Amino acid sequence: MANIFSSIRVRITLWHLAVLLVTLLAFMLLNLLLLHRQLTVELKKNLEDDMEVVESYLAAAESRKILGDTHEDFLANDGLKRWVEVLETDGRVVYKNFSGPAFSKLEELPSLEPHKRTFPAMKRIGGEKVMAVQEAHEVAGRKFYISVARSTARLDQELHHNFFVQLLSLPVIIVLAWAGGYFFAGKMLSPLQRIVARTKTITAESLDQRLPVGNPDDELGQLSLTFNDLLAKLDLSFRQMRQFTGDASHELRTPLTAMRAVGETALRNDWNTERYRETISSVLEEVDKMSTLVNDLLTLARCDGAMALPRETIDLNEVVRDEVDMQTVLAEEKNLRLRVMQGENCLVEIDRSQFRQAVSNILHNAIKYSPQGFDIHIQVGKNKELCFVEIRDQGPGIGAEHRERIFDRFYRVDKVRSRETGGAGLGLAIARRVVEMHSGSIHLRDTDGPGCCFRILLPEARKGN
Repeated sequence: MANIFSSIRVRITLWHLAVLLVTLLAFMLLNLLLLHRQLTVELKKNLEDDMEVVESYLAAAESRKILGDTHEDFLANDGLKRWVEVLETDGRVVYKNFSGPAFSKLEELPSLEPHKRTFPAMKRIGGEKVMAVQEAHEVAGRKFYISVARSTARLDQELHHNFFVQLLSLPVIIVLAWAGGYFFAGKMLSPLQRIVARTKTITAESLDQRLPVGNPDDELGQLSLTFNDLLAKLDLSFRQMRQFTGDASHELRTPLTAMRAVGETALRNDWNTERYRETISSVLEEVDKMSTLVNDLLTLARCDGAMALPRETIDLNEVVRDEVDMQTVLAEEKNLRLRVMQGENCLVEIDRSQFRQAVSNILHNAIKYSPQGFDIHIQVGKNKELCFVEIRDQGPGIGAEHRERIFDRFYRVDKVRSRETGGAGLGLAIARRVVEMHSGSIHLRDTDGPGCCFRILLPEARKGN
């Protein structure tokens, strides 16, 4: 039973059936109420007509005998099942068209003024359920009480017949509604079944497939479009992961191959101590490269893990100044000058060590690729609610064809020169990821002259922190 109700198609059908059933019951009740009202109005109208007939007979009569004899057949309790009785004020029956005691209660009648009627009321006459109405009438100075009644059998019969007809038709309607609802629910869910069938065929090796989109404006079409967007992102992520794995393997294999070659050469030869020292030194250089690469990979892994950063509110000038002081020795070795232009009120919420690494990677690249004797300009400032760090060098610059990919992992503009200088193509990727973790952005700006200009944007610290 649980498996049956787990089907969306069945649940939609049941909801449709429940709504229809409630609507039908409400319609049946309303129909019975309207029919009862209509039949009651007709019955009241018949009572009024009977009352007018009796009144006209009384008005035309010269004696009670005329009422009692001349009109006896007309007012007879025939197939219409109507009852008529006329009483005097003392309760004496002047006329009635039925046998048995009078159905009017005298104590209820004296309060009636001439030509005033009581509200129609339900009574019983000889076991028959009737609707009755009374009226006071005056003829030639004499007061009479007229009572007329009609059977409610037709009203009850019509109501019962209508009720049973609707009740008997209800199962047929329910069966038809179930079949129709189940059929149309299947038609509506058929696109979803196609989506499920196509999704089952998509694997990690076929993420380029896309789901069919029938009507892009309906809910299922929007679901397909959203899922296709997700597949596109997954496809891109998997391709980047494969490329990253391949690049990382290649970068690690290069120093390992060099170390292996140096070691095998050293084992095959009988060198002196100085030569062995040089060999060990070259091996250590390769180990340093591998250590740097592994540390960079670990940094990227931590950044990709969306770790929570221990932030503090700090002046951006202070962070940049500390990093510039650290890089000054490296710049002086190439006869480069680091020119710093500080800004005012540049407070940001950052992780000092992580952000310094981002600045360090960009500044290190600027020093590495700048020719000797030039200046590197570092500017700190604020533009509206954003603080920025701008680093401009006088190096060879980056061509337009490389600008879109310079922040990709393991991407190098000049692969040969980067390998010679020990670069693995991870510095800018790490810088971008760190800045993004601080809700900022980093981009390469266009420059009029040679060199590169990188700008880091960070949101200003909230007041009160």
